[in-house]
Amino acid sequence: SAFFYAVECGKQQSSGCDQTPGLAEISLSVDGVLSVVNVTESCPFLWPWQVSLQFNGRHYCSGALIHPHWVITAKHCGVRAKEDVAVLGLHDIKFLPVQTILVDKVFNPPQKTGFPPKSNLALLHLSVAARLGSEVSPVCVPDEDDDLDDTWSCITAGWGATKAKEGVDPDRLHHAGLTLVNTTSCRQKWGGFITDSHICSHPAGSTSCMGDSGAPLFCQKYGTYFLFGVVTWGSSHCNSEKPAIFTRVSDYQSWIRKMIFKF
Repeated sequence: SAFFYAVECGKQQSSGCDQTPGLAEISLSVDGVLSVVNVTESCPFLWPWQVSLQFNGRHYCSGALIHPHWVITAKHCGVRAKEDVAVLGLHDIKFLPVQTILVDKVFNPPQKTGFPPKSNLALLHLSVAARLGSEVSPVCVPDEDDDLDDTWSCITAGWGATKAKEGVDPDRLHHAGLTLVNTTSCRQKWGGFITDSHICSHPAGSTSCMGDSGAPLFCQKYGTYFLFGVVTWGSSHCNSEKPAIFTRVSDYQSWIRKMIFKF
C-alpha cells in the first residue's frame, strides 16, 4: 500500500487508556429485548482515520481517511459535493472538531446497474488536504490479493444510537471487535446477494445494531490497520441471525489508486 502514502498509515494512536474492544455478541434478555454486548466507547482519537460526514452540523454517516485528500464511505450515504463536510479528529460530536473540510468531489466505482449493488463505495475528494498528526492520520488500503484470515483481528467504529447492552453515549465514538463469517455460511443466510466483493461479519456489525452508516471495518495484524470493508447492509432490525455485509475495499484498490493519481 506504499503508493498511497508519503506518511505512515494504519497506526493506532497510543493513548493513556488500553482499549482494545471485546468481540461483539448479541444477547437476548428474558423479556425478549435484544442487545449487543461489548460495544464500548472508544478512547479519544484512538482511530485517527475515523471521519464524521456532516451536513449543517449534523452527523449522518462515517467514513475513513485513506490519504490527506481522500475519504472512503458508503455510496448509499449520498454524500453531496460542495455541501457536505468531512469532520476529522472528532470524538464527541457535541464538541468542536480538530478539522472540518468541504467535500468537493464524489466518485463511485464503475459498475453494472442492478440490485443489490455489487459495490457500495464512494470515494470523496477533500477541498484541502487534511493536516496529519496524532489525532488525524490515514488507515492503510489493502492490496487486491490481501486475504482476510484468522490471523487478522477486525474492528468497526462509529457514532449513533446503538443497541449496546452497556449503554453508550450516541454522540461519542464507539467501537466493537467483529468476528468474520465465511462466504458459504453468509450465502446460506442471505442467498445469492453475496458475491466475492463482500465481506460478512457477525450480525452485530450491521448499522441497525451499531447505529452508524458507512462505518469502516478495519483489521490489523503486526500492529498496522487496513481498511478492509465499508458497511453496506444488514438486517433492518438488529438480528442475531443475519450477518452484517461490508463492501470489500481491496477489490477496488486499483480503481482507488487510479483516482488518487488522477487528481
